[in-house]
Amino acid sequence: MKVGKAYLQSISGKLTCSEVMQLLMEQPTKPVDRKMPSHAHMHTMEGFKPRAEGFGGDGFSLSRKQMHYENPTHLYPEGSEQDFGRFVYASGASGAYGSYRGVMQDVDRLPPTREYADRTGLPELPAVSGPAKYRVFRKVPQNKPVPEEKNSMAEVNLLLERDYVFKGGKIMVTVVGGAQLLPLVKASPAHTMFTDTESMVMHLTAALLSNAGKRVLHGLMTLTPPDPKKTMGIFSRSAVRAVNAADVRVENKMIERQLEVDRGQPRSPGTGFYPATGRILTAESGIDHAVVILSRSAAGDLNVVTCYPSKTTTGASIGTPTDGSEDIAEFRIGEHTKVRQDTLPALRW
Repeated sequence: MKVGKAYLQSISGKLTCSEVMQLLMEQPTKPVDRKMPSHAHMHTMEGFKPRAEGFGGDGFSLSRKQMHYENPTHLYPEGSEQDFGRFVYASGASGAYGSYRGVMQDVDRLPPTREYADRTGLPELPAVSGPAKYRVFRKVPQNKPVPEEKNSMAEVNLLLERDYVFKGGKIMVTVVGGAQLLPLVKASPAHTMFTDTESMVMHLTAALLSNAGKRVLHGLMTLTPPDPKKTMGIFSRSAVRAVNAADVRVENKMIERQLEVDRGQPRSPGTGFYPATGRILTAESGIDHAVVILSRSAAGDLNVVTCYPSKTTTGASIGTPTDGSEDIAEFRIGEHTKVRQDTLPALRW
């Protein structure tokens, strides 16, 4: 979908959830420089649950599809191989079984790194260095400085005392940092997502139909020249209210997922991470606002870089508090414009 069309559909109030679903299906996914142009498609896949009603295939095919579609794409980076189980099916008198391995998606739709799979929900883990060394230069007259390395200031003081009494030379001391034992690990917030595809599509549609969404779409449409690396954002509390008003069956809930680690074990010298236990922890929370990050491709297409729910307020997450009738339009990263939304947009499929 072209940005211009999305803007016209938005200001006329005619943008439908079905059109937004189609927009998500059209998103570019092939990684460029190990970065995905759109992360939103992975959120769209999560929570898609194939059922026997209307499927049309046999039991084995349904089980295989359920395994692949219901397992989160985020957790299986490019090149990963996951055994989703073995399914028994008839194969002559032997009753042989078959198994299907691998993630049944185009490799271009898989994350190129483990940046989502390794979210732990932990704050920043500091770098750890070994003990400092003290490098001492004895400046003996008519000779080059003689370097010596000491492990403590107590050893340095002994040297100072000895040289002062017996040699009278001058001494310079520099502190040398110890070798790095553990690297710094940046904060790793839990990965947040909508509970299912329907919820995501409806929240995204409401955000695009909001007054803040209209302004951001107009900003992208008038961006000259188009720049896929230039992003604009919508932080929409009204989208949550609009979805609640449109369909009470879509619960105001989001999922947080994080990799469980054993903090009782030492961190890895190579990565700085605690060892993982192999379990994925999930928790449900209420949604405060929806976050939508958009860009415009060189061809003028609307690119949904990402779309996810936030349980924290805009004040806590981006430093700009809003009341229940305010959304935020972000035309430049960190520059927030509050936009009132007194009347909720109507959602239609």
